[in-house]
Amino acid sequence: MQAAFPTYWVVPDPQQFVSGGNIFNHRLMTAARLLGATCKLIDPESVHEIAATHPESWFGWDSLFMKQAAAIGLSKQGRHHLIVHHLTSLWPPEGISGVEYFETYERHLVEPFSGFMATSSFTQRYLLERLGANKPCYVVEPGLSLTPKLENPTPAPRLVAVMAANIVPRKGLKAFLEKWVESGASDFGIDLRIWGHTHFDEPYASSCLALIRDGNLPVKIQPPISQEEWAQQLAEADFYLSTSEMESFGMALQEAASTGLPLLVLAGGYSAHHVTQGSVSLQVGDLFQTFCEWGKHPQAVRNMRTAPDPRRYASWEQSAEKWLAQIQYPQPER
Repeated sequence: MQAAFPTYWVVPDPQQFVSGGNIFNHRLMTAARLLGATCKLIDPESVHEIAATHPESWFGWDSLFMKQAAAIGLSKQGRHHLIVHHLTSLWPPEGISGVEYFETYERHLVEPFSGFMATSSFTQRYLLERLGANKPCYVVEPGLSLTPKLENPTPAPRLVAVMAANIVPRKGLKAFLEKWVESGASDFGIDLRIWGHTHFDEPYASSCLALIRDGNLPVKIQPPISQEEWAQQLAEADFYLSTSEMESFGMALQEAASTGLPLLVLAGGYSAHHVTQGSVSLQVGDLFQTFCEWGKHPQAVRNMRTAPDPRRYASWEQSAEKWLAQIQYPQPER
């Protein structure tokens, strides 16, 4: 039997940097360790020394560290795979196409890696289109870690929409709030509750908070909460709203969909994968209009909810097993 080898993760500290991508990193490592794998968190500067002493090792680089990898140069020893949570070319700045952005700013950062871990088939297809199929490019989808609440709470007098997203431009919240303020009506019978950090892009977050305050909108932005609290919020909500213009996977969407909650989302990136009967995937211009319409018909929206079906999604253990199989990690005897 092949000897087990260490896996090293060049990713942000999960305790210091909360994002969907880093939650993925942390939970996948945790699940893999429970299966007997060795997973160690390291900084980029340690890679060369470790690779020299453990040339059989696997190194997983978060896509946030692509520039650091280019600056220090990837070691020729070890397998260096890029964990692709997001690339700027998927949602490029105004005035440049995604293809042009990738060729100009990203190709030279991505190509040195010997393999790629994508968190959705959407991202995998994107990478294959850009790079070809001459290197491993595999999908490890996030697992489902929350247990859906099965009780049926008493409906609130108003509809409750929930969203989990850091307040950054890619999540599209500002454009949605601007449409709300421009409509001239502050209240459509819906309370919007958002959980996410505001410090990643403080000017953008401040403009969102100003729109909420000045428009007297029934919107509340709060810091992230625990999985247990999030499961409770999903149980009490009437639908999940996503204003995001690009989702490479959408972990919160996955969790909301598993509870049977109706989804009102933009048709960007991987979002539509989560949309089933009773949910709506829309272009940006129609999202706010449908939001308003749903506020007029609360019972119809509540009737869209279906029975929870977490079986539709993999567990973190299954995700870890798939990753270990992809990197040919020896399976421990059980």
